[in-house]
Amino acid sequence: MCANMQRQSDSRPPRFGIGKIRDWFQRKLHATDELALTASLMLNCIKYDVSERGIARIALEAPRANALNCELLKELIAVLKDIQERSNVRAIVIESHEKAFCSGADINWLWALSKLTKRERIKQLSLIDTCLHALHSLPIPSMAIVDGAVKGGGMGPMAACDIVIVSEENASFQLPEVKLGLFPWIISPYVIARIGSAAFKRLAQTGEKLDAKTAQELGLVDVVVSSDKLPSTVDEYTARFESNSPGAVRAIAGLTRRYDLPAINKRERRKNVRLLAEAIAGADAQNAMRKFLERQKSSES
Repeated sequence: MCANMQRQSDSRPPRFGIGKIRDWFQRKLHATDELALTASLMLNCIKYDVSERGIARIALEAPRANALNCELLKELIAVLKDIQERSNVRAIVIESHEKAFCSGADINWLWALSKLTKRERIKQLSLIDTCLHALHSLPIPSMAIVDGAVKGGGMGPMAACDIVIVSEENASFQLPEVKLGLFPWIISPYVIARIGSAAFKRLAQTGEKLDAKTAQELGLVDVVVSSDKLPSTVDEYTARFESNSPGAVRAIAGLTRRYDLPAINKRERRKNVRLLAEAIAGADAQNAMRKFLERQKSSES
């Protein structure tokens, strides 16, 4: 009853106070804009909106703990293109509405890809590369907000962001590809840019899981706070970006991109896509993926 009364009262503007009426209309307009953006871009795996202050928020809510597949990647690329074309965006926030930030590449998708021609495998896996490059190349600050697990390919979008803010209690990080006879080729330039080659080899070769504090020590994440302080910490950083000169912030982003790892270039990126396309069709990966899918089917039945 109380919830119903709250919905009814919120559906009408307040009776007194110009400030209250203005705030009410702003909330309604923002909700309408969010629905309009999501609908216009035909998004099913993402919620996306841009606030009046110019903060773009991308919330992942895809099946299998935001597993990366063709649909999710195409939606991310479309959203990043929309942001690129907007002159009013001051910062980007990427978060998750699921328990995990991103569980990595969808094994069901990789298994299906492995049965296609090499050319088709390369074409679809290039979506991962296109998405990461688009995010990394944006001339505005980007933040990844992590309040859950990040595995495998999911570390790519996170590492491509400028600032990574995570919860101390729930965040964990792992590169488990080695257990599937694979290697994180496509995301490797972005992860290496954050933690260096030695730490990357450690994570990729062992498949070990890191907690938030250890990840911060390695440089994989920037800020560790309790889960309940994530929203206020995000607000703090977005406020900093809003108070600075937009032109200077964009210039700094462009400058630092020029000095990033040489590996983040078109030739090396294409090579990494080709290597993954070849690997998923190999005997090791085929056997590991088959066993994984059998376990998944058994747990779902």
